[in-house]
Amino acid sequence: MKGNKVERLFLIALAVFCAAGFFLAGKEAPGSASADPGAYFWPRFLLLLLFLLLLINLICEWIIYNKKKGNVLEKSETERLHKRRQFVGMVLVAWFVILMPVTGFVPDCMLFFAFYGYLLGERRILLLGVRSLAVTLFIYIVFGEILGIALPKSVGMFAKVLGFFDGLLSF
Repeated sequence: MKGNKVERLFLIALAVFCAAGFFLAGKEAPGSASADPGAYFWPRFLLLLLFLLLLINLICEWIIYNKKKGNVLEKSETERLHKRRQFVGMVLVAWFVILMPVTGFVPDCMLFFAFYGYLLGERRILLLGVRSLAVTLFIYIVFGEILGIALPKSVGMFAKVLGFFDGLLSF
């Protein structure tokens, strides 16, 4: 029972973190003159969606807890592992969205795919790196170059490093 309380408190803290990230992400984004929602629309949309899913999860946990209050039913190890992976996946998505304005699309996306692949069970580090690089470059080329959708740029040290790669990939 103690684990459920800690989990609920952590879900509440993560929901507050996502809500704060929603208001902070894109705060300094320049306004778009066209009908294009801009580069910070999707990260904010994902944070809002994650926040809503966290609230639904929290409500479901609360309902299940109240129904089982008298019964001490132990969850199976598979259910615990699934729930932990689901939770870590939500934390990774929040981390991805909140770091996007700082690190930019390319390094953030590569790290996200590498960590998510590890979470899903891939343990070969070289394969994780190659796959995350390939998927990131594919997304960058299709959306950033071919479709012309502005992906979030990096700041500071990340901008200098990625400026070199941007020059290589530009068509």
